[in-house]
Amino acid sequence: GEVEVLEGALIPTLLKELRAAEATLVALGRPHHGRLAGILSVDITTRMLHDAPCSVLVARTAAEPERFPRSIVVGLDGTPASLAALEAAREIAGRTGASLTALVAGPNGHADREAIERARGDVALVEAPGGAVDALVDADADLLVVGSRGLHGVKSLGSVSERVAHKARCSVLVVR
Repeated sequence: GEVEVLEGALIPTLLKELRAAEATLVALGRPHHGRLAGILSVDITTRMLHDAPCSVLVARTAAEPERFPRSIVVGLDGTPASLAALEAAREIAGRTGASLTALVAGPNGHADREAIERARGDVALVEAPGGAVDALVDADADLLVVGSRGLHGVKSLGSVSERVAHKARCSVLVVR
């Protein structure tokens, strides 16, 4: 890898560099503040979840770092964003040998069942009756993968991906 030292205000400088480099991923540590404090302050992880032009990995310490990830759970509702997350999760699982499970949460009317069945192939499917955020956060996984509809800034407040990234105990990849 290559190391580059950037000068300037942290968040605007990082966002500018991500755009200039046409980055596809930014990896960060867990948010240092709660969700609300992160939104109101300058928590870099929270700001990248809201404003980064690329996918965001919120990395947390793995139980067995040398075997990370052993298990991946991807949130799936049939939307294009969730199907992109499924493809990213499938790629990571293929490269690492991790198990892969797709999780569909919420009442039956909230997911595009036809799109899910077409896309999932042989990926195990688990259905959870509750809300997507709680179901994903409670999932037993080393890595959660969720799609992002591409909302940025204030529009992304309350999104499933942003809330999962803050609440999860494991690493979370938000795919854009």
